[in-house]
Amino acid sequence: MSYNSVKTTLRRQRAAPQCASSCECRPSGVGYHILLDSAARIDGDPWELAEIPLSEIAERYLVKVLSGATVLLDVKMSVPNWGYEAAMTAQDAAAGQCEVQIAKISDSFRLGLYRQQSFIV
Repeated sequence: MSYNSVKTTLRRQRAAPQCASSCECRPSGVGYHILLDSAARIDGDPWELAEIPLSEIAERYLVKVLSGATVLLDVKMSVPNWGYEAAMTAQDAAAGQCEVQIAKISDSFRLGLYRQQSFIV
Protein backbone atom coordinates (compact mmCIF):
# COMPACT_ATOMS: atom_id res chain seq x y z
CA MET A 1 0.00 0.00 0.00
CA SER A 2 1.45 3.36 -0.99
CA TYR A 3 1.44 6.62 0.95
CA ASN A 4 -1.06 8.14 -1.52
CA SER A 5 -3.53 5.25 -1.14
CA VAL A 6 -3.36 5.47 2.67
CA LYS A 7 -3.85 9.25 2.50
CA THR A 8 -6.87 8.84 0.18
CA THR A 9 -8.39 6.10 2.39
CA LEU A 10 -8.04 8.25 5.51
CA ARG A 11 -9.58 11.23 3.72
CA ARG A 12 -12.61 9.12 2.66
CA GLN A 13 -13.05 7.74 6.19
CA ARG A 14 -12.96 11.26 7.63
CA ALA A 15 -15.61 12.39 5.11
CA ALA A 16 -17.90 9.44 5.85
CA PRO A 17 -21.09 10.13 7.79
CA GLN A 18 -20.55 9.33 11.46
CA CYS A 19 -22.68 6.67 13.03
CA ALA A 20 -25.04 7.84 15.73
CA SER A 21 -23.34 8.64 19.02
CA SER A 22 -25.87 6.43 20.81
CA CYS A 23 -28.73 4.12 19.90
CA GLU A 24 -31.45 2.90 22.23
CA CYS A 25 -34.10 0.27 21.69
CA ARG A 26 -36.87 0.68 24.26
CA PRO A 27 -39.94 -1.53 24.64
CA SER A 28 -43.14 0.47 24.17
CA GLY A 29 -46.80 -0.45 24.49
CA VAL A 30 -46.98 -1.26 20.77
CA GLY A 31 -43.55 -2.78 20.09
CA TYR A 32 -40.15 -1.11 20.29
CA HIS A 33 -39.04 2.50 19.96
CA ILE A 34 -35.62 3.05 18.40
CA LEU A 35 -33.92 6.36 19.31
CA LEU A 36 -30.56 7.64 18.17
CA ASP A 37 -28.43 10.69 18.76
CA SER A 38 -26.93 12.06 15.58
CA ALA A 39 -23.26 12.87 15.28
CA ALA A 40 -21.98 15.77 13.17
CA ARG A 41 -19.66 15.08 10.27
CA ILE A 42 -18.61 18.61 9.36
CA ASP A 43 -18.69 21.85 11.42
CA GLY A 44 -20.18 20.17 14.50
CA ASP A 45 -17.57 21.41 17.00
CA PRO A 46 -19.20 24.58 18.42
CA TRP A 47 -21.04 23.83 21.69
CA GLU A 48 -23.35 26.82 21.35
CA LEU A 49 -25.26 25.30 18.41
CA ALA A 50 -28.87 24.38 19.21
CA GLU A 51 -28.72 21.45 16.76
CA ILE A 52 -25.83 19.78 15.02
CA PRO A 53 -25.36 20.66 11.34
CA LEU A 54 -26.44 17.95 8.92
CA SER A 55 -23.85 18.76 6.26
CA GLU A 56 -26.34 17.14 3.90
CA ILE A 57 -29.37 18.16 1.84
CA ALA A 58 -31.65 16.01 4.01
CA GLU A 59 -31.47 13.85 7.11
CA ARG A 60 -31.78 10.18 6.10
CA TYR A 61 -31.03 6.87 7.77
CA LEU A 62 -31.05 3.21 6.77
CA VAL A 63 -32.44 0.91 9.47
CA LYS A 64 -32.00 -2.86 9.37
CA VAL A 65 -33.51 -5.38 11.76
CA LEU A 66 -31.68 -8.69 11.90
CA SER A 67 -32.20 -12.05 13.52
CA GLY A 68 -28.79 -13.68 13.43
CA ALA A 69 -27.48 -13.13 9.89
CA THR A 70 -30.99 -12.88 8.42
CA VAL A 71 -32.21 -9.38 7.54
CA LEU A 72 -35.86 -9.26 8.62
CA LEU A 73 -36.50 -5.68 7.53
CA ASP A 74 -34.72 -2.70 6.07
CA VAL A 75 -36.30 0.70 5.84
CA LYS A 76 -35.19 4.25 5.09
CA MET A 77 -36.28 7.02 7.43
CA SER A 78 -35.86 10.78 7.64
CA VAL A 79 -35.98 11.22 11.43
CA PRO A 80 -33.65 9.87 14.14
CA ASN A 81 -36.34 7.71 15.77
CA TRP A 82 -38.43 4.83 14.57
CA GLY A 83 -41.08 2.46 15.87
CA TYR A 84 -40.79 -1.27 15.30
CA GLU A 85 -44.39 -2.08 16.09
CA ALA A 86 -45.78 -5.42 17.27
CA ALA A 87 -47.55 -5.95 13.93
CA MET A 88 -44.23 -5.51 12.12
CA THR A 89 -42.41 -7.94 14.43
CA ALA A 90 -45.17 -10.51 13.83
CA GLN A 91 -45.03 -9.99 10.04
CA ASP A 92 -41.23 -10.33 10.08
CA ALA A 93 -41.46 -13.41 12.36
CA ALA A 94 -38.99 -11.72 14.70
CA ALA A 95 -38.34 -13.76 17.83
CA GLY A 96 -35.63 -14.05 20.44
CA GLN A 97 -32.42 -12.07 20.17
CA CYS A 98 -32.58 -9.46 17.39
CA GLU A 99 -30.42 -6.53 16.39
CA VAL A 100 -31.16 -3.14 14.90
CA GLN A 101 -28.48 -1.47 12.75
CA ILE A 102 -28.72 2.19 11.76
CA ALA A 103 -26.50 4.05 9.29
CA LYS A 104 -26.68 7.65 8.11
CA ILE A 105 -27.21 8.09 4.37
CA SER A 106 -25.13 10.81 2.70
CA ASP A 107 -25.61 12.35 -0.73
CA SER A 108 -21.87 12.88 -1.11
CA PHE A 109 -20.56 9.68 0.50
CA ARG A 110 -23.49 7.21 0.31
CA LEU A 111 -23.77 5.06 3.45
CA GLY A 112 -21.97 5.73 6.71
CA LEU A 113 -20.97 3.39 9.50
CA TYR A 114 -23.61 1.35 11.33
CA ARG A 115 -24.56 1.73 14.99
CA GLN A 116 -25.92 -1.52 16.41
CA GLN A 117 -28.21 -2.32 19.31
CA SER A 118 -29.46 -5.74 20.42
CA PHE A 119 -32.93 -6.37 21.80
CA ILE A 120 -35.12 -9.36 22.67
CA VAL A 121 -38.54 -9.86 21.08
